[in-house]
Amino acid sequence: MEEEFFEKSKSQKKREVTELQKLGEKLIFLSEDQLNGINIDEELKDAVRKARVMKRGSAKKRQLQYIGVFMRKIDIEPIKNALSLIENGISISKNRFKTVENWRNKLIDGTLDIDEIIKEVPFADRQKIRQLVRNSHKEKNAGKPAKSSKNLFRYLKELFENKNI
Repeated sequence: MEEEFFEKSKSQKKREVTELQKLGEKLIFLSEDQLNGINIDEELKDAVRKARVMKRGSAKKRQLQYIGVFMRKIDIEPIKNALSLIENGISISKNRFKTVENWRNKLIDGTLDIDEIIKEVPFADRQKIRQLVRNSHKEKNAGKPAKSSKNLFRYLKELFENKNI
């Protein structure tokens, strides 16, 4: 029985190289802490750092190509997984922001009871929340800037982050 070996077409190889370059380009936009958090070779990290400081042009393009060539030699799954986690982390923080904002707005509107916040976060200071809500009402009615509303948001955000949802 003969085994047939199918070699990748030139177009397929180019698509794969382009995909690796795009993946490498995503690494350039990570913070230093995020880059260090990914388990990759130091040589690749150095190449990414060099590409960060380069302006537009052929030098940066060559550096991206170098990163793509380097990435062909390594397992890219850990990089893909780490980038996915980082991107999802950003969306999670947006969800947290929206949740805290909804809590604050509902507390001020009176559609959310402080007891519901206490159920969610037992260590919350009921008196502080009540006072911030009351002051927010006073400021709103007097046409003053929403200082207490901002303070309420900050306090709820702190509670939410300490809750570790």
